[in-house]
Amino acid sequence: MKRPASTLTKARAPKLASVAKAAQVSIGLASRVLNHDPTVSVRDETRQRVEAAAERLHYVPSASARALRQQRTNVIGLAVHDLASTIVVDLLEGAREQATSHDYLLLLTDADEIAFHESSRRLYLGGARIDGLIMQDGHADLGAAIDEIAGTLPTVVFNTPGRSLSPGVQVDERSAGRIAAECLIEAGHRQIGFIGGPAGTYTNSARLEGAAAAVAEVGGTMETFYGDWSAPSGFASMENLLRSAPGTTGVVTANVLIGTGAMAAAQASGRQVPQNLSVVAVQDSWAVEFTTPRLTTVALPLRELGRCAVRTLIAYIDGEDVQDSETVGAAPQIRPRESVAAPAAHIESN
Repeated sequence: MKRPASTLTKARAPKLASVAKAAQVSIGLASRVLNHDPTVSVRDETRQRVEAAAERLHYVPSASARALRQQRTNVIGLAVHDLASTIVVDLLEGAREQATSHDYLLLLTDADEIAFHESSRRLYLGGARIDGLIMQDGHADLGAAIDEIAGTLPTVVFNTPGRSLSPGVQVDERSAGRIAAECLIEAGHRQIGFIGGPAGTYTNSARLEGAAAAVAEVGGTMETFYGDWSAPSGFASMENLLRSAPGTTGVVTANVLIGTGAMAAAQASGRQVPQNLSVVAVQDSWAVEFTTPRLTTVALPLRELGRCAVRTLIAYIDGEDVQDSETVGAAPQIRPRESVAAPAAHIESN
């Protein structure tokens, strides 16, 4: 949705994100203050700071955005990167439960589709179809798109605390990585590998930081390989890891799909899991009950993340003060199964 250019050319028209940054508030709050949303509750000092920043930057609110804001549909959107991902089931269930309890319907869509395809974004976000959006971040090039969307309707982001100007919710990814590494450490492992998703993404980086910190504390070593979030990537990365660091006895993978691929690669190379190599994956899934061996995982509180995201968004829509960033209180939990053994088993098998 384009904004009037005022006295500036369209190419130089200031963006709402600039006003929000100057006023040190979220984009959504800046938008609601400047569009005179009657439901927003904000301190006079904050309102004056937003208005002063807009005047200083010559920002003119969109009249069409103001008109849309005054309508309510009782529908909220949830946008995720991979609709077939194993994380979506629990996340969606928690979000749906919370939305239903507040008489809202939940509309699911693909985050990349609305972020990077203007026609899809217009179709999904236009015409006052939804009152607000929960958006999965985690991609390095998604921040600008999220901030643009947040300028048109209330938006809550999950997966990347502090990167967006919108309120954010997340699970404790660093603790999840630490717990996975500690599972191996407690079994006696010190030569540990980490097979991650895309380098530079918050989720991958936080899980790696947690695992690396735990390994460093016991004087262990860690080899790290990156890829994407898929099983084929896990397979290829495990092959590379075993060639590069054949003394590795335990591996942390950044998600379940990577873990299943990594186990398959280990077994294809002649290393049996857990007799010759132990594997722990961050994130849990019903599918690991059918892997051979059954994969040990760190379960994330994804259902509670979905609930928290919806609670935050509805409060935001209703004009309440919300935290800039909130971490779900429920802690990640180890789910021990069959893919971890003591290093002694590795020695005995050689």
